[in-house]
Amino acid sequence: MTGEPTSTLTLSMIVKNEEKFLRGCLESVRDVVDEIVVVDTGSTDKTMDIAKEFDAKVFLFDWINDFSAARNESLLHATGDWILYLDADERLRSGQKKKLRQLLSQNNVHAFDVWIEGGADLKDGCVAQRNAYPRLFRSHPSVRFEGRVHEQITPSLERIGWSIHPSDLVIDHLGYAQGFDTVTKKAQRNCEILKKQIEDEPNNAYAMFQYGNTLSILGKYDDAYRAVQQSLTSQQLSSSVSASAFNLITEMEIRNGQFVHAIDHATQSLTQASNQTLARWFLAVAYTGCKDYSKALAVLGELKQLQRKRTQGTVPAFDVNVERWKILYQQGICFEGLQEYEHAVEAFLAALREEPELETVLPKLSNALFHAEPHAAWIDSLKSVLQKYPSHLELTLLLADQLWGQRRTQQAFDLLQKCQCEHVQDLRAYSKEIEWALTLKDNARITAALQRAEAFHRQSYVLFKIAIDGSLRSGDLITTLSYLEWMLTSVPEQIPMQILPKMKSLTTRLKQLSEA
Repeated sequence: MTGEPTSTLTLSMIVKNEEKFLRGCLESVRDVVDEIVVVDTGSTDKTMDIAKEFDAKVFLFDWINDFSAARNESLLHATGDWILYLDADERLRSGQKKKLRQLLSQNNVHAFDVWIEGGADLKDGCVAQRNAYPRLFRSHPSVRFEGRVHEQITPSLERIGWSIHPSDLVIDHLGYAQGFDTVTKKAQRNCEILKKQIEDEPNNAYAMFQYGNTLSILGKYDDAYRAVQQSLTSQQLSSSVSASAFNLITEMEIRNGQFVHAIDHATQSLTQASNQTLARWFLAVAYTGCKDYSKALAVLGELKQLQRKRTQGTVPAFDVNVERWKILYQQGICFEGLQEYEHAVEAFLAALREEPELETVLPKLSNALFHAEPHAAWIDSLKSVLQKYPSHLELTLLLADQLWGQRRTQQAFDLLQKCQCEHVQDLRAYSKEIEWALTLKDNARITAALQRAEAFHRQSYVLFKIAIDGSLRSGDLITTLSYLEWMLTSVPEQIPMQILPKMKSLTTRLKQLSEA
């Protein structure tokens, strides 16, 4: 076809028992690659059958605990002008086939960085990752992979003088978002391979770094710390990998509360690679740990600007995309530390508009709202957040508090009754309604709330006690007596044994006073 690039493209893969993922991978590059070369290292499922459905050239290779050896076997059989290498659990993102072919037409370019995006299910939760690696390069007999695990193509590209150019091509990686058990099994496998490589190559700094990284995934932090430190002493690591090594050390120091050391190592990471998010995040967290909130806020501001600007280009290996809600949440913590509660509320509300861990943000928001002066604008903000989380009890109660603070009394009570209907097992909405009604001396509302609780089979000694204490403080003895008698007949089994005699005695005394 006129105008089409003449360069041919080989998809290079190594696989073993990948029937779950392989079809999706090959579908994603159908009609864009000219050749598929698959090296199978011992599948016992339908992996090879699936590969042949896509007319792949399939070669068997005995597994020798060396990922580079297997990948290089695939390169030996490739006949295309260009190589794209993928794993079975990766996919070329939809809508990029034309963009991929356009990259191949650039005559003076030999290799491209490609974005790899995905989540990793680690011990502390899922981490979103966005990294750039040279996945697309021209075929050449001197371009080969190195390293038994976490294999690299970059050293051989650099040795023959080829530079790596940025691209905005994206590959989605599914493999590390399959649960922590799966990630652990992969890490255990890699750990054994790396340990053997280090025994054979004790001066291999990159293998030592990856060994430390793998140990940290397995939660062996002391051993990981020593291994990563050792990898840095050799001064053989590239700047991007050095940055990642400093980040690993920083993360472990933050975990141990060594915030001063963490500040130093996060700063060293940024000197190695300034265009990264992870070191800035760790630096902000470490400053917060040192209660240097102003410096932490400055770094968080830089982090937000960097994330807005950076959509393509080369970034350090293993950089992590810090979720926006976490940055906003951390800003809220800093403002709270500075006792700037209104700014803290705004930051926490902004975090809630993202996709946060609600149970992390809500207690902080509640505390900041308690200390801040009421603000009418927060009512609309909370309403907008509730649209994302309808019927969420804690959020609804916070909104009710704000309505009450703005003297929008009926709206506040309506929300509490909504909560009572939707969360019949929770007493907080009843308690709040009774407490507010006591301030208004609205005995009818208190009685209605107690009756509503009884209708939902949630009648409680706690609710009666709030009503009794409040009416007694106000000097309304007749109402206090009615609540006491109601409680003694409705929930006698809930009244603590040591208090029951006093309640009965008080009832008798109030009856005498009312008859006098």
